Amino acid sequence: MNTAQSTDALGRNPRDLVDIASAVPSDFDTGACKVCRESLSIVSHDIKSAVGIIAGYLDILLSQRVGPLTQGQISFLHEMKDSTERVQQFTKEFLILCSLRSPSVKPDLQVADIRECLSGIAEFWSPAFERQGIACYFLDKSEPVDPFPFDACKVQHILSNLLDNALKFTPPGGTVWIEVTPHFWERRITSTKWPEERRNRTQSVNAVKVSVSDTGPGIAPEYHRDIFDDFRQLRRIHEPRDRGVGLGLAIARRLVEVQNGKIWVESAPGSGSIFSFLLPFAQPN
Repeated sequence: MNTAQSTDALGRNPRDLVDIASAVPSDFDTGACKVCRESLSIVSHDIKSAVGIIAGYLDILLSQRVGPLTQGQISFLHEMKDSTERVQQFTKEFLILCSLRSPSVKPDLQVADIRECLSGIAEFWSPAFERQGIACYFLDKSEPVDPFPFDACKVQHILSNLLDNALKFTPPGGTVWIEVTPHFWERRITSTKWPEERRNRTQSVNAVKVSVSDTGPGIAPEYHRDIFDDFRQLRRIHEPRDRGVGLGLAIARRLVEVQNGKIWVESAPGSGSIFSFLLPFAQPN
């Protein structure tokens, strides 16, 4: 991971947006489908366990401890292992998504240094970017960000999902930047009279902004909101390295929202993408 001081080109063809949600009930997030959600969660747990056992046996076979293998057999087993890993990843993300739908989910807010919290995640992802020939920088800005209460595990999960997305969509030779900066978040306050009182409000820093920028092909404006929906993803124009099911950004959105934050993307075809999220220094009462 380098330290510096300081996504697909899409037309309007709706086929570019993979709508896996078409296979999910329209009332999936309502009380009418509570039994359906609980059943899917149980099935997902069973699938996760079964696939874990299969993956274990594949590792044993590939180690050749039970006998030698031909090159053809090794190739087939590696393909099977890749498939089981994709299923494991899907079930893991699906179970996380199910848990985040519960109204009882609350953030575990602890005062901490967010730059220190996220730098470890950047280091963890460094080898994956290096293997794909992509430069990844954690920008060290001079602007200090004072410690504030946030859920460290959830914030690390958000950054991991954004970096995973950048890794999928940035071609070899590209660049990814991670930046953490203090930010003034001007929220709409209905009790404030417009425009006199709003103009008189002090614009002091009240949030932190975390951004992940990439040099990928970019995202057309009509998809900027859709990509954060459940089971949605965009097709890639270069050779896919890992085909997901469209849950990474949806999970990131819910992890941000449970901390009363905001997430969005700035992008255009041919111009790369900047995924950003805001977290308030103080949680609303």
